[in-house]
Amino acid sequence: MITDEVIYKSGGLTIHRIQVDIPIKALKKINCYLVESGNERLLVDTGMGIESVKRYVDQKFGGVNKVFATHFHIDHVGGAPEFLESGVEVYMSRGDIEDILFLRGSPETYINYIKNIHRENGVPPDLVEVMFAKHPGWWRLVNSSNLEDVIGLNDGEVISIGSVDLRVVLTPGHTPNHACLFIEDRGLIFVGDHILSDITPNIPLIRWDINPLKDFVDSLYRVRELKPKVAYPAHRSIIEDVDKRISELLEHHKIRLAEVLNILKKGPQTAYEVASKMTWDVKFKGWDEFPPSQKYFAVAEALSHLKYLLEEGKIYRENRDGVYYYSLVE
Repeated sequence: MITDEVIYKSGGLTIHRIQVDIPIKALKKINCYLVESGNERLLVDTGMGIESVKRYVDQKFGGVNKVFATHFHIDHVGGAPEFLESGVEVYMSRGDIEDILFLRGSPETYINYIKNIHRENGVPPDLVEVMFAKHPGWWRLVNSSNLEDVIGLNDGEVISIGSVDLRVVLTPGHTPNHACLFIEDRGLIFVGDHILSDITPNIPLIRWDINPLKDFVDSLYRVRELKPKVAYPAHRSIIEDVDKRISELLEHHKIRLAEVLNILKKGPQTAYEVASKMTWDVKFKGWDEFPPSQKYFAVAEALSHLKYLLEEGKIYRENRDGVYYYSLVE
C-alpha cells in the first residue's frame, strides 16, 4: 500500500511524504519524499521495488525529474531500476555506489568477507551461513538490475529542482557513505536512516578498516552544526526538534559503550558473547529466541562498539585459534 500527504508548502516549495509498506517487521513502512518546485520534482528514496513507487508518482504527480537515494540498502534503492529504465536520473553518494558495484560484481567475495568477520568474532559457523541466507537485503540487492547507471555525488555537491538547491551532506555510520540532502535556506534536511525519531539506527560493522560508530557520532555532530529546523527521516515520524534527537542518540551510544565495558569486566569474550549479553529493545525473552537475522544485526552493532573502544584504547583483542577475544585494558 502507498499513501501520500503534503508535509510542507511555502514559497514555491512543496514536500510530500509518500509512505510505502515494506516487508521488514521492525520498520513496516518507508518514507519517500517528493520535492516539488516550479515544474520539477525530485524523489528522495524509492522503496524496495516490490510496490511501484514510480507508477504511483507517475499517476499522481506526473512523474519525477530526478531521484536521490540516501544509501544503498534495498528499501531505499530497490525501486531505482524502474526509474533508470525510463531515463530518470538517479543519484547517490559516490562511495555507496562503489559498494553496490563491488557487491554486484563480486557478491561472493563481498559477502564472504563479512561472513569471515562474524566467524572470527565467535559466531558459530553454521549460524553465519543461516544469518546471511536469511538477510533481508543482500541478495535482493545483488539481483537488482541496472544500478550501474546510478550517478555518484560527492559531499557538498548540489541537486537543483526548480528554484530549490539541495546540498549533499555525507553522514557515514549506518552505511560507510550514507548521505543526507539539506535545503539550507529553509532549514530542512532529508536524513534517510541517519537520524530516526523513536528508534536508533543500526550501526553495523561490515568492514574492519573503518570505525562506523565513530563515523556516526561525528556525522551527528556535523548535522547539529547545520542547525536544521526539521528532519525528514526514512522511517517513523518527522523530527521537529533535531538537536534534542541528536542528543538522545549520542547519549544512547554513550550508555551502550559503558554497557560493553561492564560486560567485559567478567573477562575476555568474543563479540558474539558480548552481543548476547547486551540490552536489546526487542520482544524476545532471551538471546536464544533471536532469529538469525536479528542476531546478525546485534553482532554487527556489537562489533561497531568494540571497534570504537579498541581505537579509544580502552580494550584490546587477541586471537585465540582464529577467534578474537576482547578484554579490558588494565
